[in-house]
Amino acid sequence: MASEFERVYRHLAARLGLLIPPKEIAADYKVMVASFRDEVGYAAAWRDAALHGTAQEAAKASMRLDFNPAITRAQAAAARITAKGYDLGVFSA
Repeated sequence: MASEFERVYRHLAARLGLLIPPKEIAADYKVMVASFRDEVGYAAAWRDAALHGTAQEAAKASMRLDFNPAITRAQAAAARITAKGYDLGVFSA
């Protein structure tokens, strides 16, 4: 499962990074893409802990994946983008 999260976040960040957002939301969009790139690292750490660490290390890495500053930044950026009238589809809060 951790490998799947890592793959999804990596793919999402790469695809979103290719798009050129409207100028009005460019800064928030950049924050959102950077946050997804950060999530790749958290997912990789979880995978490594699950494969090579103890159960406690895997649990801590899982918590860091679920509760980290990147998620908060992405959610705040998505909220600001939505408030400006742009629809993010499945990414809306």
